[in-house]
Amino acid sequence: MKSIKTLAVLLIIASASAFAFAQNPTPTPPETPNVVGEVIVTADDPIYKNLRLLSSDSSAFSGEYASVNNLVLKKDEGIFTLQNGEIYFIKSVEGKTTGAVFIGNGEFSLTPPTEAEKKHISIFTDKPEIKDNFKMLTMFFTDDTFEEIKKSANAQMKTNGPQAEKARNAFRNKENLLKNAFRYNISSRILADIYAPNRKGFFTAFIDGDKFNKLIYQLDPIGLERVYPEQVSLTSYDSETGGIWAAFHLAEEYKNGTGNSWRDRRIYDIIHHNIETKVDGTNLIAKDEITVN
Repeated sequence: MKSIKTLAVLLIIASASAFAFAQNPTPTPPETPNVVGEVIVTADDPIYKNLRLLSSDSSAFSGEYASVNNLVLKKDEGIFTLQNGEIYFIKSVEGKTTGAVFIGNGEFSLTPPTEAEKKHISIFTDKPEIKDNFKMLTMFFTDDTFEEIKKSANAQMKTNGPQAEKARNAFRNKENLLKNAFRYNISSRILADIYAPNRKGFFTAFIDGDKFNKLIYQLDPIGLERVYPEQVSLTSYDSETGGIWAAFHLAEEYKNGTGNSWRDRRIYDIIHHNIETKVDGTNLIAKDEITVN
């Protein structure tokens, strides 16, 4: 298969107008657009390539790890109590740690914030909540999880832990699950936040529970695709109980009265494309002039 070596994207801003979504779905683009920059994206982007290959390194989890005792991670309404054990961190990329595996004894608890979601989760748990113990937790994140653990009085940072390879195998297993079963590119999601460091990061955890051993808890401030515009969800990928168990907005949105189903989280609106492509040997070169509001 011929590889795509280069994709040139020319970003064009329509005007210095205030942020707003277009009322007319096909507005006339300005005659003299303001070209604000040109971005070259290649398949060999060094950061992206590093992220994709990170866990394949046999020493990926041989660096920092934390010995923890009753460490609590509160991710919106989801609460992870790491009673005792070790958290192994994948080595950092661009100074940012984006993944970890906990091995030990822990508990996950969640009470959805709305009555509708409490009723829905009770279909699977027979209660308006879930509480389950686990012995392994695999995490992907771009939020402050690493910093939070490192600063906690309930965590003691060390290096070269005895279960580093076990942690790496668990992490790679969940990476493959995301890629092959869910068709989700976690590396590109991480890359997006590395390139937008001021944005609040996401948190995803695979919970290997004692009773419910195939759960995923997700939190993403920009919204989750399957339950958009909600930002928090609990999902099962078990063959019998698979599906969305609960989905809701961040607690701060309910507090502010902005947690509703018609919330639009787009940070810009693309109103016009002008795409030119050219085949040059084994290269496919594309130029995309984009007009946005």
